[in-house]
Amino acid sequence: MAMPERHLHLTLRGRRSGASAYRDGKVETLQFFERLENAANGLADVWDADLLYINSEIDHKALHRVTMETEKRKDPGKILYIFLTTTGGSAEVAYKIMRYLKGKYWHGTGIFALGPCKGAGTLMCAGTGEIWVGKSSEFGPLAPKTTVVANATSSHLAESTLKAYAERLNRDFRTLRKAHDFDALEQLVSGYPTSDFIIDSEEISTLFNRVYHVDVEYEDEKEHDLHKVVKFVQHNASRPKKAALGQDPDILYLNGEYDWGDE
Repeated sequence: MAMPERHLHLTLRGRRSGASAYRDGKVETLQFFERLENAANGLADVWDADLLYINSEIDHKALHRVTMETEKRKDPGKILYIFLTTTGGSAEVAYKIMRYLKGKYWHGTGIFALGPCKGAGTLMCAGTGEIWVGKSSEFGPLAPKTTVVANATSSHLAESTLKAYAERLNRDFRTLRKAHDFDALEQLVSGYPTSDFIIDSEEISTLFNRVYHVDVEYEDEKEHDLHKVVKFVQHNASRPKKAALGQDPDILYLNGEYDWGDE
């Protein structure tokens, strides 16, 4: 699978000028992606998993790209880990993506949410077996502003629909915490003062089961391939893609064989 040209901007630096700057910068970028590919393939082999990178609003374009990339996989791993960065999007699309990926990877899925994972992204986490977070992780309430519900004519209908999607996604893994005196879903839907409220990594652990911290796991193995992949994702999580700005989604498998070529 050829690495899309648009991904090259992720690590380019403007330290030189002219044609030599472009050529040398491109070589550095290609070398970086080769190292990333090696680390991703190493991690995928150890975990018998695929690593799907999504930096996108959760909309129909994202659904199409996820489907397109997944259908091209000739030898998929047993498990899927999604490296997800999003400012939010459609509740319906979030539900469709997770149901679709569950059908493709029935052994299980996990989500690395290492930056913004708002609204519809938070909803997607209800449908996964484990969640990985870092110091910059940010979830958000399941609010109509960041988790759009189609044809919702009232806030009550929107909230009811969000709960229904989350409950269905949560059935298999029971990822959302629930006890006699606490209901994480109720908290996410109606327990925060604003739709932009930041739910940090510490609070995420109180809402979801099986939350792991990338800064803690494999702490004594700094050369572990996980740290190399996480470093790339964390760097780019600070720049979430936004459709309103005309930005196309970045959606691709990190593990696999790429044709670097001489583009």
